[in-house]
Amino acid sequence: MSPLQSHGPNESFLRGHGSSFPQQDVTIIRNPGTEGEERLPARAIIQSKSGIFDVDTPIYEGDIVELDDPRGGVRHLKVDELRISDTRGGTAFSGMSHITAKWSDAKRPVQPRVAGGTIYNGPVIFSSGDHVQIAWNNESVTNTSSSSQVAPGFESLSEAVVEALRVIIESGQFQREDRSFAEESARLVLQEVTKDQPDPSILRRALAGLRGVLVTATNTAVGATARALVDRLVLGA
Repeated sequence: MSPLQSHGPNESFLRGHGSSFPQQDVTIIRNPGTEGEERLPARAIIQSKSGIFDVDTPIYEGDIVELDDPRGGVRHLKVDELRISDTRGGTAFSGMSHITAKWSDAKRPVQPRVAGGTIYNGPVIFSSGDHVQIAWNNESVTNTSSSSQVAPGFESLSEAVVEALRVIIESGQFQREDRSFAEESARLVLQEVTKDQPDPSILRRALAGLRGVLVTATNTAVGATARALVDRLVLGA
């Protein structure tokens, strides 16, 4: 039996006692931002500071609940506390078992990943499979294999690429295919700007790909940010 299925129609709080309350489908995100991230569908009664789930819903403290935002896009709620009311199948309390999750608004603690490496929000922004690393603002980077710095004049562009990828991955406004395309485009840009003489044609193509992904969100909750980044993702900007 799937953990998302109730043990029987008489034991589901949401189909019984909770059926008169507004409910909606949500996604529970386990181990957010890690290689072991899992996304599990669930149904719940959603309130501003808490939500109610059937007692056998696999939700735990630290999980992220993803749900539609009535303003557009999605919201992410961090589960801070769980209260489990389990009547143990008592006849007089049939269908009353449930889980109450208390939460707070929070950005997903996602660390953007690029094929073969990781992007960070600090001065070190990229480490690829061949151990290349990037730094700016006179920060040093130590690596057992090799290290590279952003070519002079490309520091602002590199920062814009990192910020664009963060928005694309964290905002929840982009399709999986668009996120993958953006990651590949960012990888190409960040590898190129570590060279002594970055190839403008490679950069223009990769930047055009990033801009194209951002344009798809100009009418969403991150529209203003996306438009600003589109203007920054240009050679010489």
